[in-house]
Amino acid sequence: MLVTEVKYTEETIQEKEYRELYAIEIDGKNVFSCWDGESEDNRISRNFKGVFKITSIIEMAYEAGKNNEKLEFQIREIEEY
Repeated sequence: MLVTEVKYTEETIQEKEYRELYAIEIDGKNVFSCWDGESEDNRISRNFKGVFKITSIIEMAYEAGKNNEKLEFQIREIEEY
């Protein structure tokens, strides 16, 4: 299982007026994302709704461990998402 943290580059964060993004991909598939947005959108039910997937992500990692699947981590910085 390959777990990839996806983040904006420092330059992109500056260009976006310090609004950040954080996402997690497992084997190339997005399973979690949240980002800074407009004040009215910075709510769990909007820009941070990915928190509701945390339990299933933990379960996926647990199952991979039970199946002796190798767990790898990487970080990828991007300019656009």
